[in-house]
Amino acid sequence: MSELSRDAHPASGVAARREQLGLSQAVLACRAGVSRATVSAVELGKASPSVTAALALASALDASVEELFGNRRDDDHDISWVWSPPAGENRAWEVCDPTRGRRLYPVEALDLNPLPHDMVLGSAGLVRREGTPPPTLTLATCDPAARVLANAFEDVVGVRMLCFPRSSQLALELLGQDRVDLAGVHAATVEDPEANVRRVRELLGPGWLLVRAAGWESGIVSRDASRRWLHPRQPSPRCQWAMRESGSVARDTLDQLLEGAPAMGREVAGHRQAAEAVGAGWADAAVTLRLCAAGLGLPFTRLRNELIDLVFPAARLSDRRFRNLVALLQSAAWRQLASDLPGYDGRDAGAVFQT
Repeated sequence: MSELSRDAHPASGVAARREQLGLSQAVLACRAGVSRATVSAVELGKASPSVTAALALASALDASVEELFGNRRDDDHDISWVWSPPAGENRAWEVCDPTRGRRLYPVEALDLNPLPHDMVLGSAGLVRREGTPPPTLTLATCDPAARVLANAFEDVVGVRMLCFPRSSQLALELLGQDRVDLAGVHAATVEDPEANVRRVRELLGPGWLLVRAAGWESGIVSRDASRRWLHPRQPSPRCQWAMRESGSVARDTLDQLLEGAPAMGREVAGHRQAAEAVGAGWADAAVTLRLCAAGLGLPFTRLRNELIDLVFPAARLSDRRFRNLVALLQSAAWRQLASDLPGYDGRDAGAVFQT
């Protein structure tokens, strides 16, 4: 990030504070780790500092960013966190929506969101990066390949997609609470293709659209394919499992596999983490996706083919972002892209269902 942003804010209070402390521009620049030209340009109002430079100048002058730059917008008080950020995290993505206003999402899951933050929330308030946050859709899903969809969506439609790793259950709950735009659900299988619709109807009621994103292979990943407990009908109670949380589809699958016997092991947060736990050696097996097993070169035993759908309110189909998303999922290019992923099948992508 550059030290200067030339279109953000007017002249600051840096000069007054520097003179109050009896510092020269050169000394202040040295203390803040910026160039003297930066200090001069900021004081003259010719340029505004980036987030990094603003925080450095505030620290060097023992002042708050707000005191120095007064850079809170008049409507900053209308912004709130969609959910509480992790301890110690103060970076956020800002999402503006005509029906919801402006909201902050904590920066998380950087493997799915290799994107710069939009602002930092400090003791003085919000400090923004230069520029305006782009149009955005937010997706809660446990799909470890969600970034592939997000990249395609941004390339084709020009809209940013933020992906938050959540189980199908939690994703639908966030959608029902209007905290995300889209939720991924994969309770359906080739044998029971209506299960996603039933799940959405049970949790959220009528008025929702489901759009097929892909199908994928779900099964057991292990370190040793010859182990007897790998057979779906002969699991050993001595097996140490990397388990997803209760309510997740993967945990339901494991419970069905064990036919009511309690699973031994530890809980993990997602499909990729389950496979990594097995690869690291602290779990014998996990119910996860072929994609995750293939990424680590681990043996995989398929249990079933699941169908993942993206859910959103039917009324939002009037929004071009959602129309463009449906069009993308129905395109031949997306079907091929999804099918190229290990264990994924994009042939039925774009099918639309309604509760």
